[in-house]
Amino acid sequence: MLRTRTGGEGGTGGCQVQGSEPADSDDGRGASQGEAKAEPVRDRLEGLDRLMGSYPEGHDMRARLEALNVGQALEGVNEDIRLLTDALLYPRGT
Repeated sequence: MLRTRTGGEGGTGGCQVQGSEPADSDDGRGASQGEAKAEPVRDRLEGLDRLMGSYPEGHDMRARLEALNVGQALEGVNEDIRLLTDALLYPRGT
């Protein structure tokens, strides 16, 4: 799946998924590799989310992190991981 940003320069838009299903091989190796790549991304986003929470409301750094829409990106990555996990558990669909 290809996830692209939508919206203007401010990055306030959402993400759009192109392609309906992950391009995996029949044996699930593609999903497994995709999941392995997505997990470190999720971990880093979770770290940014924790970092953002460590700054008080109104702090410049917190505002910058909030502008990155870390929470929205984290939701998207978690959804991608869920889809890849489902592809591994149910290779022929549910």
